Amino acid sequence: MTYTRWVAARPSPLSKFLTLLSVWAVVAAGVAGCAPPPDPRFQREARGSEPNNTFDSAIRASFDSSGTAYLWGLINLGDIDVYDLGSLQAGDHVRVQLEVTFGDLLPTTAIFDVEGRLFVTNPVDTVGSRSFEFSEIVRHDSSHYFLGIAEEFGTQTAGSYELIVTITRDGQVPAPRAQIIVLDFNGGRTVIDNVGTFDLSPFSAADVEFDDDQTDELIDIIYQTFDENFLPYDVVVLTTDDEPPDEAYSVIHFGGRDPDLFGISENIDFYNRDPEDQAIIFVGSFVGVFGTEPTLEQMGVALGNVGSHEAGHLLGLNHVSDPYALMDSTHPPDAFRENQDFLWTRLARQIFPIGTQDAPLLLYETVGTRP
Repeated sequence: MTYTRWVAARPSPLSKFLTLLSVWAVVAAGVAGCAPPPDPRFQREARGSEPNNTFDSAIRASFDSSGTAYLWGLINLGDIDVYDLGSLQAGDHVRVQLEVTFGDLLPTTAIFDVEGRLFVTNPVDTVGSRSFEFSEIVRHDSSHYFLGIAEEFGTQTAGSYELIVTITRDGQVPAPRAQIIVLDFNGGRTVIDNVGTFDLSPFSAADVEFDDDQTDELIDIIYQTFDENFLPYDVVVLTTDDEPPDEAYSVIHFGGRDPDLFGISENIDFYNRDPEDQAIIFVGSFVGVFGTEPTLEQMGVALGNVGSHEAGHLLGLNHVSDPYALMDSTHPPDAFRENQDFLWTRLARQIFPIGTQDAPLLLYETVGTRP
């Protein structure tokens, strides 16, 4: 959801020891029978099933006649549990309910197709929750779909969980829906849900240490970069100089500064449920962060790429780890002043420890192709 400019502090030796101690306590309590016994409906991880931390070693989920699987497992420090949900077809509806039953586990989940491509994760607003549910409609057939559970990145937590997966067959696939995105350089008071309120000055090239009379040229570069990034997809890119559209549209604001962020979006909106969400690009944060001083062209490309990154979140894309990918979040700022594209590449570890994101496929399934 953001481009961050900081790295979390390494845990101290004491915190590592206490974490390992808590993990040992969870395991020991389970062995001793102190953990709450799971509901008898729940399919326990079979003895010897660990490690089931890859798609190839996934445990096959057993579904009853109603299309529901009851699963129980234990996540140790750095562990992943992967379940094979079997074959799913476009239109199938998948509902996931997860509850931590023992320990301090803060879980995260993700569903992938047989190629290891991300289908959906638990929503951003469930981060830090020990109990949550979510659902989504399958967009394409796959001979296997896999559900993974892990601890949230950086939390060093462990515990047991109960998981209910319900599959309802033969539904309708939502048709791709075109999206309008307006680039706002006018400034003013901006209120973004889940983010905050910002009083922004009108955008100027002086904000990024160029001459004010180069503002229009810089805006043109930002617009062209943004439009080229979305060229294959049914996304119409406008600026605040254009007539306001009659249809619903999202807004990318350019202005302000943040000590830790280059940009932030309202949400990671899987399959674009909300066509009127917003993001902000903190233009002042682009000063003094590159290995060499950028040209006006390079600065415009960087601002356009980061704007496209945040727009990608508004269309449901997550972070990846690839300097050539627009959704990259793991490489230095110099990467996004070069040409970047929406790519099929590996997920960032912060999103999930395994799997990839096929950004072109997700965008085609969400907005379709440009006429």
